[in-house]
Amino acid sequence: MNKMNLTYEDTESGVNLTRHKSYFNEAAADYLSVQRKTADIESLIATIQKKDTGINPYMIMYCATLLKEAVITKLSAGNAVDVFGLGTFYLIAYPQKDDESKTTISVNFTPSQEARDAVSGVDISTLQQENTDPVITALKNLYTKQEGDVLSAGYSVRVSGTRLRIA
Repeated sequence: MNKMNLTYEDTESGVNLTRHKSYFNEAAADYLSVQRKTADIESLIATIQKKDTGINPYMIMYCATLLKEAVITKLSAGNAVDVFGLGTFYLIAYPQKDDESKTTISVNFTPSQEARDAVSGVDISTLQQENTDPVITALKNLYTKQEGDVLSAGYSVRVSGTRLRIA
């Protein structure tokens, strides 16, 4: 949050989704993953500046830094924090499996209804199917120890790649 690149770049609207098949349960529905575009603080400040509010961008950055530090202080004190009515950061605990006396504390976020409503009308730009085709990335002749497409008859070969199946 120390850089100040306040050139506004209008991001694409819409969401790109990828449909993945559920291989663990044939009856279960497929699941979707969203390709996320993250707006950083500089982008948010540039969006505010586009409205010609007359507020100095360095003052906005300073106030944002103070608010961030206050949120971190409250979280480190064990408090849940509502962030601008957009949702609540809250603490969660995970017990260690090997040592029950140790517990890991982490943080979760629950979005508010206002935030959920804001994304309910987002346009889906693209919906693509997951690529499940096998891909061979390398062949290694184990007799000559050479990689490439030249194989020795009667000798073993190592096939490397992704989504390969043994038939």
